[in-house]
Amino acid sequence: DHHAQANTAVGQHLVQTILLRGQLADEFLPLAGNQTQFPQFGWRHPRAAQQARARQDMSQVSIALDIRANLGECPRWDEETQLLYWVDINNKQLHRFNPATGQDDFLTFEQEIGCFALRKQGGFVLGMRHGFYLLDGWNTDLQFMTDPEAHLEKNRFNDGRVDASGRLWAGSVYPPKDYNGANIYSLNPDGVVTHQVGDLLTANGIAFSPDSRTLYYADTPSHAIMAADFDLAAGTISNTRVFHQFPHGQ
Repeated sequence: DHHAQANTAVGQHLVQTILLRGQLADEFLPLAGNQTQFPQFGWRHPRAAQQARARQDMSQVSIALDIRANLGECPRWDEETQLLYWVDINNKQLHRFNPATGQDDFLTFEQEIGCFALRKQGGFVLGMRHGFYLLDGWNTDLQFMTDPEAHLEKNRFNDGRVDASGRLWAGSVYPPKDYNGANIYSLNPDGVVTHQVGDLLTANGIAFSPDSRTLYYADTPSHAIMAADFDLAAGTISNTRVFHQFPHGQ
């Protein structure tokens, strides 16, 4: 289903930037959780040092990897392996970048990958065009989990984040955009999927407040960031409202 390839190195001065950007890109890496149906479906949470780096100055920005991706998204820094993972959605690729060597390897799949999460025991949980999959390690076989949008043939999964209890929250995109056909789901560590938000076009930017009491997301064409009260223990949201409305065109 996929294969590995490598790209060439970039300058050492750019490595410094990608380390900082990677560590700050996402506050939540997966936590270990319920292992009822999927015994290795455990996830990692970031260390305190990563959160402290969030206060560092990010005013200096430079190109870390001149990869010329078609649609590069979802950067995830793995503190344990010191690698940055990211996806090129339209090219159906999962990348891993080593800042120490400048090498960028990638796997190419038969369908688009919109988001992923790192698993505690190694490997990944992937949100793809046709649902959620497990990948036990780099360049291993995909294992299908479930597809909550199997009846929506034009949809694919897009952005996703993991909360502090180990749930993967992933949103979909409906490319025709002739009606609000996209959604946000949560995937529990035991494999149970819950529909959380509907009536969207492009679910994006899912994030959580540091105290895990607020969930944020965007429906890109609306130019708005939404906020909702988040119950971490129950895995539910309520009181959804507009957090910030950008003028159209921004």
